[in-house]
Amino acid sequence: MTAYYNEIDRDAAHVLRCLISDGLIAPGDVDERSIKDVQPDDLDGYTQCHFFAGAGLWSVAARLAGWPDNRPLWTGSCPCQPFSAAGKGGGVDDPRHLWPDLFRLTRARRPAVVVGEQVAGAPGYGWFDGVRADLAGEDFTSRVVDIPACSVDAPHVRQRLYWCALANAGGGGVRISGPAEDTGSTGGIGGEIREQWLRADPGPIDINRGVDLVDASSIGRGEGRAEHELRRGRAATAGSALLGVTLGDAECARLEGQRGHGDGRGGWSGQARSASAPDGRNGSAWAGAEWLLCHDGKARRTESGLCLLVDGMAGRIPAWRLAGNSIVAPLAAEVLAALMDVLDGSAAA
Repeated sequence: MTAYYNEIDRDAAHVLRCLISDGLIAPGDVDERSIKDVQPDDLDGYTQCHFFAGAGLWSVAARLAGWPDNRPLWTGSCPCQPFSAAGKGGGVDDPRHLWPDLFRLTRARRPAVVVGEQVAGAPGYGWFDGVRADLAGEDFTSRVVDIPACSVDAPHVRQRLYWCALANAGGGGVRISGPAEDTGSTGGIGGEIREQWLRADPGPIDINRGVDLVDASSIGRGEGRAEHELRRGRAATAGSALLGVTLGDAECARLEGQRGHGDGRGGWSGQARSASAPDGRNGSAWAGAEWLLCHDGKARRTESGLCLLVDGMAGRIPAWRLAGNSIVAPLAAEVLAALMDVLDGSAAA
């Protein structure tokens, strides 16, 4: 057993055990206790520790990035509800503000690498200010990047902060330092993250490469039309000409325009690779997205063929909750791959 997964949601814990059994995430144990009840000694013998583990997507991301199961790694995407714009705005007074407990364990165990994710924007920046101050007091170096899911060609924005912390030399870790121009960046999203990890004065970077909202009238908005008309019956040609994208039929049943990643080939390949390296995709996930016409006068991109309501799907509420709280694994893989570039480059130097 190499990994420890901490998750209080019973449905998510069941998913974790199934994924471990199927060999899709690092082998390990699932602990359903609250992180408040976890003691440092409980983590003895584990190479990787994943807190607020959800569906285990940090382990999925690590494998996508080529981060071995037996390479030390802690992950902790603390609950976002206290800081999300959709929440009550309780902030640090919200009982779901659980960074202090993750920090308690981090301070006691001094893992070499800790990564996590949090909401973007001012609330997330304020949250990370406190995280960075706590970590600096324990001689950890930390960095943050502000990046969207569309930067890895996902047909949605989902802007989030991704952060990392390393135990400094005094604690057996590697210090992130050095000017960005000396990084030898490999380019692309991974190269941009790598430069951000190395930057002496790290600030949030925004590499949003897509458009999320447009004036719905530009693609033939019609009040009172049936859903299938709004989704399928609009004049796609006019909309695509205006937006500079191509709207059309999917090349395969599930992935619009994903050449080389069709259903017959088993979907998106998960082989270990540098996540910043191109994999043959051509940006067509955005081109193939459908435009959903909304009642606020805006149109939003959505996945091709996505059904907005599911009738008769067993366990759909837990599934929605699990998906809504999850990270975007390919984006997290870019973060980890860029971090490996930094760590392995530092070790080689």
